[in-house]
Amino acid sequence: MSNYRKYEVDTRVLIDTAHHRLDVIRDDGVYRHLRMQQPGTSSYYYDIITWPGYLTVTGDMGTWTFSRVFDMFDFFGGWTGEINTHYWSEKLEAGAGCSARNLLAKEYDHDAFCRSLKESLSDYLEDGEEDEQEGEDWDDDDDTPDSDKAKVREVVRDLCRSDFNSDHEAWNAIYDADWPDGWSAWDICEGLTFKTYTSHFRWILFAITWAISKYRNEKLIDKAITKFLAVKGASA
Repeated sequence: MSNYRKYEVDTRVLIDTAHHRLDVIRDDGVYRHLRMQQPGTSSYYYDIITWPGYLTVTGDMGTWTFSRVFDMFDFFGGWTGEINTHYWSEKLEAGAGCSARNLLAKEYDHDAFCRSLKESLSDYLEDGEEDEQEGEDWDDDDDTPDSDKAKVREVVRDLCRSDFNSDHEAWNAIYDADWPDGWSAWDICEGLTFKTYTSHFRWILFAITWAISKYRNEKLIDKAITKFLAVKGASA
């Protein structure tokens, strides 16, 4: 893994846009068109366009449209180093219903799937997998048959070692697994994490707040300069 990929998404946004310049193409109330771009390259550039009730981001990291309040700059706010991923994703405009939004904003996450699977079945995995030996049976103090606990551990181990390409593959693998008699794959799947928000989507959310902060800072600077010149002119 490169050093870049080790950074959290908020830091990556700051690195990716370190040499970007904010160009205000249109600024008419809530009708705005901002461009964040490093001169001479389109790498990681993005435009933000707003109109009443909507905000669209388009550029090198895709196109995303959000809708919630009259002025969407008030909805997102400026840079704080944090994003409200779940709530903001609910305002993503994509077809109809949450399924379309999730297709854009989320992707299968095998590490998250394994963590949630192990947490869900922690009672059967206690004592740690590192202590188990191939073919080993377990003597337990509870009423769980040794064979059931051994079977659960083996299934979880195999699922986490697999290389699924989608949540559907992981879901089907749980249903096809050799669970102890009487176990319901439906109950096992309930509450598991199959998808997490993509790095692209989280990048976009941070980038929106970063551009809003730069825009507002420039407005404050322009206002301060105008006031200074007015005072200086009056005293001349």
